[in-house]
Parts: sequence; C-alpha cells; structure tokens
Amino acid sequence: DEFRIFQDTRLRYTQSSSGALVPNEVLAYNTPLTQETHIKNIAAFVQDRITYPRVTLNLGLRYAIYDGYLPEQEGGGGRWFPRVTYPKIDPGFNWHSFAPRIGVVWKVTEDAKTVAKASYSQYYEHMYTTLFADVVNPNIIRTTGVVTYPWFGDLNNNGIVDDNEIGPASSRFTPTANSIASDIKEPRTDEVTLGFQRELISNLAVSVGWVQRWYTHNYSDVNVGIPTTAYIAHPFADAGPDNITGTGDDGTTVLYDVAAAFVGKDAFRRQTVDGTTRYKGVELTVNKRMSNHWQLLGSYVWSRYDGAIMFGDGRQVEDPTNPNLASDANRLGRNATDQPHSFKVIGAYEAPWGINVGLNLQMLSGLPYDRQFRRTLTQGSTTVRAEQRGTYRADTLRLFSLKADKLFELHRHARISVFGEFHNLFNTNAGQGFDTLTQAFASEAAFHAAQATTAYFGRVNTIITPRIVKFGVRFGF
Repeated sequence: DEFRIFQDTRLRYTQSSSGALVPNEVLAYNTPLTQETHIKNIAAFVQDRITYPRVTLNLGLRYAIYDGYLPEQEGGGGRWFPRVTYPKIDPGFNWHSFAPRIGVVWKVTEDAKTVAKASYSQYYEHMYTTLFADVVNPNIIRTTGVVTYPWFGDLNNNGIVDDNEIGPASSRFTPTANSIASDIKEPRTDEVTLGFQRELISNLAVSVGWVQRWYTHNYSDVNVGIPTTAYIAHPFADAGPDNITGTGDDGTTVLYDVAAAFVGKDAFRRQTVDGTTRYKGVELTVNKRMSNHWQLLGSYVWSRYDGAIMFGDGRQVEDPTNPNLASDANRLGRNATDQPHSFKVIGAYEAPWGINVGLNLQMLSGLPYDRQFRRTLTQGSTTVRAEQRGTYRADTLRLFSLKADKLFELHRHARISVFGEFHNLFNTNAGQGFDTLTQAFASEAAFHAAQATTAYFGRVNTIITPRIVKFGVRFGF
C-alpha cells in the first residue's frame, strides 16, 4: 500500500461560536511510504450428512491456520521524518482453530408439512494483515498523523508550517514501542439457531426462527505506556443535544488530561480483553408460492445487537485502561447495525393482458448514531460519546416500490418488453445520516444564524434517495 500526504502535513482548525475558523493542530506524517505485509492462510473443511427416516444430521468441522509477518521495507524522507529502512518483523503469534458445526432437521409430521430445525456453529475471524501491521509496523500508514503539534497559524502567510508556528508535540505515535500479546486469541463467534416451519395449506407456509450469537475474544489496543493513574479528571460544560448553552439540557462531561510527564509516552499492546457482544433476533415469515397468478413473501424481524461496542475491522473494542474511553457510554451500547424492527413484503401479480406487477415494501428502524463531545486536552484533541449509543437513531425508513412490465412477441425469435418502475413512491425524506459533534452556541439566535453553514449535533446530512420513476423498453432476439 502506498501512502502520500501533500507536504506530509494536515492542518486542523476548530470553529468558534461565531463560525470563524481557529488554527488548532498540525498533524505530521511519515510519508511518502510504501507498506508491505505478508500473510499465509491454510484451511480445510470436512462435512457429512446422516439421514434417518424423519431426522437429518448435518455435521461439519473447519480447520484454519493464519500466520503473517512484515518484510523489509522503507518509509519517510518527507517534511518531518528521514528515509529509513526497516528490517523484517515477526509479530510473534499465529492462529490455529477448529470450528465445529452441527445441525438437525426433524420432520415433526410424516408428511413433512411440519419441520423443526436447530443448529450450533462456531466461527473464527479471518486474520488480516492490518491486525499486526497497524500495531508493530514502523512503516505505518496512520491516517491521523504520527505526531501532533499545537499550531499557532500561518504567521508569515507562506503556506508552509514553519518551526516557529508550532509548539511542543502533544502526542506521538511510536510503532517501535508497540507490541502484540503472544497469547492474543482469534476472535470467535458462537451461534445457536432454532426454527419451526409449517405448511398451512397448499402453497402457503409460515415459519418462525430464533438466532442468538455471542462475539467473544475481542481485542483492544491497550496503552501500556500511560497508566490509568496518569490521567487527571477535567470537567467541561456540555451544552447538551440542543447545542445551546444555558438551557435545561445542559450538563457536565468529564474528560481526562494526561499528566505532563506522560505526554507522548504512548505504547500500545494489542491484546484480548473482556467484553462480549451479543445478537439475538426472532423472525416471522409468511411465504405464498406462485399460484392463482400471485405470490408473496412477508417477514418481520425483531432483533437486538448490543454489548461491547465493536469498531475498526469489526472485532476491536475500546481501551479499558483509558478513562476517556472506559466509560459505559464508550464501551457498551447498541452496535452500529442494531435495527430493532424490520418489516418487509415482496410480491408479484400476473395481471390481465399479460401485465406483470411487482411490489416491494420495507419499514426499517433507523440505525443508532452518537452524540459526541470534543475538547482539546494536554494530549491533543479528544472526542468521546456524550451519551449511550442507541439514545439517538436515524429516522424510520418506509419505502414502497412498484414495477410493471408487459412482453410482446414480435416473432418467434424476437420480442419486446416495456416496463415502468416507481421507487420510493411516497417520496419519503427520512434522515439517514446525522452530524454528531455537540456545539456550544451562546443563544438560540446565534444557533439559528449558524445553522446553514455549521455542522452541529442532530443536523441531517443524508436523506434517502427521493422518488424515482423509470420507463424502459427491452428488445430481445
């Protein structure tokens, strides 16, 4: 992977309540660099089916091995860092796993119109090179910069960050100080499913299913260079979700400064930590197969996806030793794809005169989003969740689409079809993306004056695609 940043530098500004941009920080990069990683994966799977008159067993076992390393590579040579050749690095661990799978299908009635199912499965995560490269690779692609400096602004207006325009480093990422625990475990998922299906009448069946998953052996980058005792509590006024100070939803958010003696002493160990994420859901399904010129598939799913909040490649959790990240709001809550309610209907109708009509109806709970709070501390800009994830959600999504088409036979070797499609027929404008950072406006008037140009918590930045009408002709021969 090649990584380049213009002038090896990025500039960060903050925005005052009046909307003015204020110089804040300089992010320094070890570019240009080309990062190289190698990984080996060997896997095998064996399965068998055992059948009895009314019971079928499905058995499986998967074995996998993952092993990776960092070859010799070069990086740096830009504005901030010299060109360096780094030797080969062995992360010091590999993974071997055996994952069993077992399922049973029982014909409750002899005619097989009533069927019950159950299964238990284990799954282990694939190893990606980022698992070790992002931790111990000295030739790191770090999108947030390697060193952060306070920035006083472009004092001489030359468009370049000069040495007299920055202060002492407020944070420094030192990959050579990092490590990976030799006993880091392969992230694991355990799954149990239960199902029951019944054919009520010819071509009409109903089913109910339950799924439960546990995500364990999650990992974190634990900052062993800065102990928990090195953090100093610092309360800040929080304007609350309305972004206006002096109103009823104001509060206090406590962030933690790193003591001056420990600034820049970050050293991370990637290791397995406590923290389980859980998914559970029940699905009700009605399936009407095509007969009497129509078919229909309808489903409703209730689910809950919570526990330790996972991010990054999906199995990383927050550092439990950093008090800015160790609060319940940052560690626990609904995960990003938690969707409590999902209702869907898909249908088709063979109308008179050879016209085929299709419909698609979806009603989905909005996904959770966070209210975030940011302040500049001794160690640099720090952002935390101000409230538990799941407190706020995107708008409920209600989508209705129709399609109609008709086929005309022109010749035994040629045909033409015309069709029309109507997506988001009722033109819902449900908000799906929201700005999350809390602002602090001195008054409601100041808030309203800045709304058009300022990002603030709760502002809609993405809505569902509006109504689309499509007409078309197809010619086949």
